[in-house]
Amino acid sequence: RVLREEYMQFQANMAWYRDYMGDPTNEDWYDRIFGGAGDKWPCDFSTTTHLAGPGGFRKLNRSANDVRLIYFIRNPYERLWSHAKWHAMVLGQLDAFEAMTSAERVKFIKRYRLHRHSLAAGRIQAMRRAVGSGKVLVLNYDEIKADPETLLTLTTDFLGIAPVPLVEDLSYRHAASPPMAVDRVALETFAGAFEKDIGRLTAMGYDKARGWHKSLPSA
Repeated sequence: RVLREEYMQFQANMAWYRDYMGDPTNEDWYDRIFGGAGDKWPCDFSTTTHLAGPGGFRKLNRSANDVRLIYFIRNPYERLWSHAKWHAMVLGQLDAFEAMTSAERVKFIKRYRLHRHSLAAGRIQAMRRAVGSGKVLVLNYDEIKADPETLLTLTTDFLGIAPVPLVEDLSYRHAASPPMAVDRVALETFAGAFEKDIGRLTAMGYDKARGWHKSLPSA
């Protein structure tokens, strides 16, 4: 019986993902995917949503009566190194990535445009223009581990919902990239764009970004 129930759940999940990957991806598609939420907040978690651009954010804002965006900012050097390792692992090329020279790693990163995911300031501005500044919550990635209770309170207050008790075991890391000696030479290639973005974030009032200048990860 348990196996049958798990299999039925698996089939339901696969049916959802088939629909999710279908076309066209318009307002009707979004309502079909997330329309069963009723009076709850339907949430779409994605690492690539912030790459949508101004037109995409305006379209997203039309998908519901009250769209709110929660966005995590992270030290761009740390984020890029983690992303590059993860992407290599997903492609089945982790061993090859570890054996690459710095120049080859830079080429790998640029090929898949992974560095673009670490630029936040312009994305936040585009989100604010599309949905309104009051409907964009920017959180610091480091606070997930350092102060999860406060982070969760900020989130529930932002959504206007009742407080949610913290029951997750935070010692377990989900979707963590494998440890590997940091290629500082490769990361420094992107310092110009990263330092400019850090400056913009700081000017926007995100003081946590101030300490990110040339702050490279240790692993």
